[in-house]
Amino acid sequence: MTIRFEVLRVDSTPLDHLLEDAGVVGSELAYLAEEQRQLPRAWVWRDASSDWPLLTVLIPGSEPLWMLRHPVFTPIVRRWGLALRVIGVSRERMGFDFRALLDDATLRALLSALLDEPRHQPLDLIHEALARAMLQRMPESNDAFTHLLRRGFVHPPCYRTGDAEPGHPRSLLLKRLQHALRDGQIELELYSRALRALRQREHQISLRVGALLDASLDPLSVKRSQSHNQRIHWGSYNWLHRNPRHAPARLHLLRRMPWIADWACEHLLGASAPASRLQQSIDTGQESQVLEDLARVFAVDPNLMRRLWRDPSPMPESIDPWQLPRVLGWLNTFPERRWPRDDAQWLGVLEEITALCPP
Repeated sequence: MTIRFEVLRVDSTPLDHLLEDAGVVGSELAYLAEEQRQLPRAWVWRDASSDWPLLTVLIPGSEPLWMLRHPVFTPIVRRWGLALRVIGVSRERMGFDFRALLDDATLRALLSALLDEPRHQPLDLIHEALARAMLQRMPESNDAFTHLLRRGFVHPPCYRTGDAEPGHPRSLLLKRLQHALRDGQIELELYSRALRALRQREHQISLRVGALLDASLDPLSVKRSQSHNQRIHWGSYNWLHRNPRHAPARLHLLRRMPWIADWACEHLLGASAPASRLQQSIDTGQESQVLEDLARVFAVDPNLMRRLWRDPSPMPESIDPWQLPRVLGWLNTFPERRWPRDDAQWLGVLEEITALCPP
């Protein structure tokens, strides 16, 4: 069987001929700029097996590949490997992130295979990791459900004023650009143009990877996830897709209580026994019962859940699943006049909660 194999690299920019010209920017910066342009951003296997129509390895590393072979850079190799993401789309069109399945030995072997023979050997190693975890059979209670595409979003988020710009260039090249500017090797105008071009290029590759995955997922479930909230698109997708006939009821909960999204997608996808009653009330659309069951699960006053159902604005935009029970417990303890009113106050509360009850 022929397995389609692709390497995704960034597109060239008009500035590349300048950044890679040693006579203009110096030999070191020129070499790093060429390495950064040639560095693969993803390996993609289509129809990798009957169980996995799509498998991808995303490369968010910050160092050129040639450094990974040198023993001095073992910490870099480990950091690069821990940032590695193996993402698969199953034949049921569920999306999974298998980074948590990669132990140290598999990471080392995968890094070596990606460098030496990316066409077949990495795919074999990924399948071995999947087989060890028995993910091909995915029973309802399987821990595979914890490997969802919730964090480290593939799609660039919507950046607000003051946020980091999309598509940061690789760190070594950025540092060398800064040194070249300070040393007078390049002008400020070239530095600024290069930084904008490199960031835009990285942003474009993330869009391409996101589009690749979108095309492999179920269009209706993708549309429902995106209509809820683009920021947690990957987190809500599997939960909405697993039982399509219950998707409207689940989406209704996410729209009324957006702050519960990460917790719900982690605890209610293939719900365990303690959460099955809540899952049932959500899927049957019993609004009053949903609030009662939520209050029971989080051990808070049902009136608190009713208040947040009517108006979710007091809650932060995003809360980690482990934080949510503690946040609700905090709100349940104090009168509404003492609730945080802005991001700064919420930051203080979350820091206090983390100090008292770490994850």
